Amino acid sequence: FFLSRLEIRPRAVATMPAKLGPIWALLFVPGVLGWVGHTSYGASSRRTRAAPATLSGQEAASAAASPDKAAEAAALARELEAAWQEALESGSGASGAGAKLLRELLAPACKWDGDSESLGGAAVIEKSLAGTGGFFEDAKFAFTSFELASEDAAEEPEQGGGLPFGLQLPKNPFAGDEGADSGTVATETWVAEWTFSGSWPLPWRPRARLCGAALITTTVPDAETGGRKVLSVLDQWRAPSGGLDLINSQVAPRAVDMLNVYSSPHAERVPMAKLGGAKGYDLYEVPAHACLKVTLRLDPAESEWDKENLQGSFLPDHAFWEPLKFRGKYGDEYVTTSPLGVCVEAEAPEAATKATRRLLTWTVPLPTALCPGTDLGSCLAPLPELSGLADDVKSGKVGLEYAVVPKRRLACAAFGAEDTVSDEASKARRDLLDAVRRDGGNVRTSAASGRPKFELLNFETKLGWSPVTKGFHMAVYAATPPLFPKANLIAIELLD
Repeated sequence: FFLSRLEIRPRAVATMPAKLGPIWALLFVPGVLGWVGHTSYGASSRRTRAAPATLSGQEAASAAASPDKAAEAAALARELEAAWQEALESGSGASGAGAKLLRELLAPACKWDGDSESLGGAAVIEKSLAGTGGFFEDAKFAFTSFELASEDAAEEPEQGGGLPFGLQLPKNPFAGDEGADSGTVATETWVAEWTFSGSWPLPWRPRARLCGAALITTTVPDAETGGRKVLSVLDQWRAPSGGLDLINSQVAPRAVDMLNVYSSPHAERVPMAKLGGAKGYDLYEVPAHACLKVTLRLDPAESEWDKENLQGSFLPDHAFWEPLKFRGKYGDEYVTTSPLGVCVEAEAPEAATKATRRLLTWTVPLPTALCPGTDLGSCLAPLPELSGLADDVKSGKVGLEYAVVPKRRLACAAFGAEDTVSDEASKARRDLLDAVRRDGGNVRTSAASGRPKFELLNFETKLGWSPVTKGFHMAVYAATPPLFPKANLIAIELLD
């Protein structure tokens, strides 16, 4: 009975009897990890990097770009994003038109340089992208940032020009060619951040989620048609940091899943790029991502229920859509994400009736199958009306909205519990803050209280989304056994 309850989702092991699926999966794990690391990953993850697989956020991009250039960047990003996505879908047969958009955008001699390989020629790049889309199920790609590289970066390419992670502006591959007038091809270089996701073809359907940065060199718009060609792409994969990190953090079955008799699906995790560490904490960069933001104001002096729920371990009822159905032969399908972010802030003095009032904020990551990037458009379901909480919504006691969490640098310390108000949590926050300040770090403070703003990243909670309704329906709370490493993180954002 225990093993049979480990089945991940109704169609995860469709080629074998449902009761044998979990047993087969457990026996298959050692072999598949070796195969993935040696063959699948070696071949296909390089293809993943060939997909717009890199770029880090561009602080060096021109902050004072003209409105025209900003609009031009947004239009080009949409065009490139659509072309990459169509090329991925052509590999799985989802795009009947093939990679038509990509062929129109890439110059015939376009070069694509990534961390592990270099690709030359538009046809080779198209084939690589199609191969990636054919390997991964429901592959998704999106830009999370796209800007024109700054003039300072162009003037000092040997020093990285202030570009992130040592990226250097590529030389114009057509410089010196005979042109109609000037003898060279005029180019522009764009700095982009991207995210790629796709489900591995394994019985438990782990969804890999990668982020990176890229420098994309294009021709200037044609005077007659307004079109442009992509001449080169310089890629950098940011997170996970490599093959072993990808398998360990996103692909391999997790102990919590194997011990959890409720058989919830393998969670898709927001990638975190480890930048380094110091005594008492590790430093991570978390890319921009879409989330569901849930808020609740509590006054523990006014209500015993408020006092009991102040730690924020459980999401409030108004965060969820209607319940899913699990009775019968086939239950409702759902996917899960992680981690759940929990932040407790003291209420602003001028807005609070009592000094003990607190604002709790939960951030629930959206699955990339519903929202690949940070565009909160029509792909998302309408929020619940909360008609029974009209007074609380009006007073600001409860809140629910889609939001984008910006790219952040976080100092994090391992934490074994899921609460935020215990003595253990208070000590963990003090120790983390002391370690960061010891190293001269500047931390973000709460707009409400002016105090350092901490957040609990709860990896033990899995957040269930329906691909049918596109809504958030459930949360699975599971505690990591004591013998396992601490699963959660206490985090604080660092400012430049």
